[in-house]
Amino acid sequence: RLPLVFTDEHGLPLVLHAGSVLSYRDVALLSRGRVVVHRKCIVTAMARDAANARNIQLIKQE
Repeated sequence: RLPLVFTDEHGLPLVLHAGSVLSYRDVALLSRGRVVVHRKCIVTAMARDAANARNIQLIKQE
């Protein structure tokens, strides 16, 4: 398998999160970029705070 990295138009990483819960652990290792989550995904308060502190944009699928 080849490593596959998604980036946006500015070269920032775009992470696709397939789990049903986005926790602090999922956001802690990221520095910048965007995280795309399923529309029914639960985002914990700690994950949301960590994303804001690290300039990570959370995007929910429609």
